[in-house]
Amino acid sequence: MVDDERHLEATVPSYIMESAREGARLEAKTDPAVSEQQLRQTGLQRGMRALDVGCGTGAVTRTMAKIAAPGRVVGVDTSTSRLAQARELAAADGVEAEFMEGDACCLSAALGQLRLRVVPVSL
Repeated sequence: MVDDERHLEATVPSYIMESAREGARLEAKTDPAVSEQQLRQTGLQRGMRALDVGCGTGAVTRTMAKIAAPGRVVGVDTSTSRLAQARELAAADGVEAEFMEGDACCLSAALGQLRLRVVPVSL
């Protein structure tokens, strides 16, 4: 049984929905206008610092960065391929945002001081 468990651990991706099409799916499901409206309702505004945990391709992070500019906006995700897409899309969109690999349970002090407001919003 132990060998079966080791095999299972080795075959389960760290990002449960990892696939070549996942980035496109995340981008397609996110409406920037709706995201902006919801983010503004949370109180996000110009000059603020913000953190997007589980940022995926950065669709919401980019909207956060546009609202909060010139404030610091950081997107964190466990998927290196999603983060690569996030960086490419932000650069193509001319948006200043940082993208870091990390886990929501183990956020590093390297993020610096960010004001934490937990907002239960589904975007």
